[in-house]
Amino acid sequence: MKVILKSLLFAVFVGQSVFGQKPEPFLHPGIRYSRPDLMFFKDQVQKRTEPWAGAYAQLKRTTPLDFEPRAFRHIVSGPYSDPDIGGRELREAARMAHDYALLWFISGEEIYAEKARAIFHAWEQGIWSFDENNTKLLAALACDPLVNAAEILRHAWPRWREADTQLVNRLLMSSFYPVLRYYFPEANGNWDGANIRALLGIAIFTDNRELFDNAVRHYLFSQANGSLVKYIYPSGQCQETTRDQGHVQMGLGLFAEAARIAWTQGVDLFGLADNRLTLGLEYTSRYLLGEEPQAYGVISPDKRDKISSSYMHAVRHYNARGVRMPYTERIVNRHFREGKDALSILTATRAEQARTGSQPTIDLVASSVGYPAGAQPTDPAAGYDDAIRVKPGEPLQAALDRGARERRQVVALAGLHPLTETLRIPSGTTLLGEGLGTVIMGGKANGLSAIAAKGANLEDVTIANLILEGAYTYGTEPENTARFRRTGKFANQKTGLQLTGSEEGGFRNITLRHLTIHNFSRNGAILAGVDGLTIDRCDFSDNGTYVVPGPRLQHNLKLVHVRHATIAHSRFDTSLKGAGIYLDHSSQIRILSCEVARNAWYGILASECRDLAIRDCLMEGNDSAAVYLSYLYRGSDQVDITNNTMQLNNGYAIESYKTTRLNLAGNRYSRNTLRSAQEHISQKPVLLMEDGSADRHIDQ
Repeated sequence: MKVILKSLLFAVFVGQSVFGQKPEPFLHPGIRYSRPDLMFFKDQVQKRTEPWAGAYAQLKRTTPLDFEPRAFRHIVSGPYSDPDIGGRELREAARMAHDYALLWFISGEEIYAEKARAIFHAWEQGIWSFDENNTKLLAALACDPLVNAAEILRHAWPRWREADTQLVNRLLMSSFYPVLRYYFPEANGNWDGANIRALLGIAIFTDNRELFDNAVRHYLFSQANGSLVKYIYPSGQCQETTRDQGHVQMGLGLFAEAARIAWTQGVDLFGLADNRLTLGLEYTSRYLLGEEPQAYGVISPDKRDKISSSYMHAVRHYNARGVRMPYTERIVNRHFREGKDALSILTATRAEQARTGSQPTIDLVASSVGYPAGAQPTDPAAGYDDAIRVKPGEPLQAALDRGARERRQVVALAGLHPLTETLRIPSGTTLLGEGLGTVIMGGKANGLSAIAAKGANLEDVTIANLILEGAYTYGTEPENTARFRRTGKFANQKTGLQLTGSEEGGFRNITLRHLTIHNFSRNGAILAGVDGLTIDRCDFSDNGTYVVPGPRLQHNLKLVHVRHATIAHSRFDTSLKGAGIYLDHSSQIRILSCEVARNAWYGILASECRDLAIRDCLMEGNDSAAVYLSYLYRGSDQVDITNNTMQLNNGYAIESYKTTRLNLAGNRYSRNTLRSAQEHISQKPVLLMEDGSADRHIDQ
């Protein structure tokens, strides 16, 4: 088989594939395995080559011929499969169908193919509906092995009939597709990994190029948690790392298996974002093998001892392309030695990989842009002998007022500091924490913000090395459960830090350093009328939701009429309905070496700004352009955007309207939407519309 890998750089238009060209016919069989792959497995077994022969024998022992499918009309799968009516039976039948089809191809024993066909017939006549919490996940997990079994038999078994094809088509399109078609990116990312994998399989079996392209696009650009770079951060940490290691491994395995299916059809999803998938696998494997990598939040030890083998094929793929994965290789090789997971051992190495035999020479390097940011695991209090120390539960406001009068620093000691009222910051304040140990709980404070200015003028303020928490509880809920609570229209209605002067330069010399602000329904931080702002190694994330006055008006960081600001080595990620950074009528702003990622609107949105520089940043996975220079009454002026990496944003890398003196140089673009043009620079006075779009004059 000759595999021609196609670029994903081009646009999706009616009548074209995701590759901007006339679509080629699908390869069959061509979901998990191609015909050369199946022949390779068969040859190794017939030659009694290990570990294939032993894995085949084990698979045969664990796939009994006395299995009888028991179909259900109405399948109910609740949270964590409770209740479970028909779900276990469906997944078991799907697994058996797949293994029967594979065993038939290798052994040639007709009984296996007949048993698989009987499963299709039983369930096509059985299913009427899916219902309850886990419906999408159950359907996706069951669909994949079923469609792979049908693909093998349809294109290799002489006794397969056209009536069998139509029956499987009905089963896939009438029962599974309606449940899967809308994905569910708002859930934890493993759900859409499963949905993408299943829909790719359905698309190939039914020869539906439009559906295939749709699933690939979702892998690239999905909102919320559903795309690869939304699930795996530039450090390798995953969206579910703080949840438990079982779900993390499942999510990584599902994204890897979706990439495997796409690769069978000549589409490279493994290589996205400089082999991002490998970073997720390596980060997780390091933790599973006993190391403690740096993390945003606390890595969950739950299921740390349950090590999966579901990504053996990913290791074989990357090794064949010269990529080293030392931690994941240790896990996979252990499974090979111990003979665990016969199916993975039998099928992990593909025919093309067996031929290459190349040795890994490429070392993975996680992104250092804006990493690590926010509060750190340090103890600064020991170096401040004259500081006013505030224990958890003691009044912070009194300490700040005293510190301002006496020109003394205030240290909030490790622990939870719940606020009942907005904490008012007077001039001359230095508020420090003990790193990750100090958490100021602002979600329930009376007032519109957790922390605000005290008085009409403010100067010489430093806030450093602590967490400002917008959620009602800290560290007791899985990340995505807490996110669901924050996205409602009646969430905490709070801004984290609000330092808003009423005149130009009314506030002066504000420094935020190693500060984490997250989980606020309004802005993470809003600063206005400030002259002289430094934001250094901060983490503003998961702020800005639906709350009144509405989406796209609250952001991770909002600057209004600010001048002389340096924002460096910081992280502005995952605003739930806003931008990473919003700049409004501000000047002399420098955004340097920051990570601006996974925001539900733009990465950086600037309106009528002057002398703005954005340099050496990583901007990825935003749901619109990485940088949008907006026209209102006028455009921005003197903007320098240089040496940034902008990838997998669902919009142009840079979109600009009526900006004067715009300098673009040295920026690296990769797969921002699927347009051929990665920039859209216009001198037309085009307004940003209410649905978040503009008249973009897209290249046709």
